[in-house]
Amino acid sequence: MAGQPRKEREVWKACDLLFSAGKPLTYKNIWDTLEELGFRRGNSSDVKKYLDTWRLARGKQYPSAQDASSDEITKAINTIVSNLQQETSKAKLAEMQTSELKQVIEQLQTKQKDSLSLQHTLENGITKIIRAIEKLENKIHENV
Repeated sequence: MAGQPRKEREVWKACDLLFSAGKPLTYKNIWDTLEELGFRRGNSSDVKKYLDTWRLARGKQYPSAQDASSDEITKAINTIVSNLQQETSKAKLAEMQTSELKQVIEQLQTKQKDSLSLQHTLENGITKIIRAIEKLENKIHENV
């Protein structure tokens, strides 16, 4: 840290404080911390440059806020994709069930038509039998 520019030391101090507090290392958080420490905010290119050197000095164990948000975005996308796949499966199942129900309804309607036709045929047959019986009864009464 001895040969570091003053602004780099300030940004590193702000990063150390934010990291130890478990806060994300965003430009806004760094700028706010710099002001709280009594330092000037600096411009975004300086903050980025010194944030990058702070990360390099400490190794990759300190993920950036962008890395963390990328992980969150990836998780959200995976959740959305999974939900869409489930909904698609449900929609396909519902479509298959609807198709099967339509077939059953068509079969029932055909059976109903057949049943009505059979009922009509039976009614006609019964009417013919009743007429035949009436004719026979009339003949019997005439012969008596």
